Amino acid sequence: KIYDDVCSCCSACTEGCYFPDDDGINPIQLILNSKGLAVPRIDADTCTSCMACYKSCPTENKLFHTEPTFDTYKESIGQCYYGYVLDKEHRFESATAGITTEIGAFLLETNQVDGVVSSYQNDDNKIITEIYTDSKELKKTRGSIYRQVALLNGLGEKIEQGKHKKLLVIGLSCHIEGLKTLHKKNKYLKKN
Repeated sequence: KIYDDVCSCCSACTEGCYFPDDDGINPIQLILNSKGLAVPRIDADTCTSCMACYKSCPTENKLFHTEPTFDTYKESIGQCYYGYVLDKEHRFESATAGITTEIGAFLLETNQVDGVVSSYQNDDNKIITEIYTDSKELKKTRGSIYRQVALLNGLGEKIEQGKHKKLLVIGLSCHIEGLKTLHKKNKYLKKN
């Protein structure tokens, strides 16, 4: 069962699925629900019931007989920190006070990571998620996106195409939790 009320659309489930059909189509797809939010739906005809999507999901309670709640999800996130960038223009155009983009740029410039996963909204209101390898290119992701972002959707393929070994992922806590569970379950991501 998929609980739309606690789904954050991190898309770890779509990345966690090991069994696309013969045409390469994943049995679990993100669709817009009646509220206009992207949520996963499983094609029962092509699903193998391997439970990889369930095991990748950071919001599931992991007990089939218990409904997950926002409070149990919040408890699992853990300790948090905050910071901000000193450039006031950049600071006030971002929900994160600009710190994540600046940390990403610094890590790229000092070769501590070979890519930064980040998103931005283009002029056509389309969400673009890429792995940035240049700090100047990364800076175009400055600003805040106040809508769902399927950050992890297609990430495994992007990593494989770019041959990335060490990445910084800029996302919400739901994306990071999704990435943590996906990292444990996805064969390719385990190596990187």
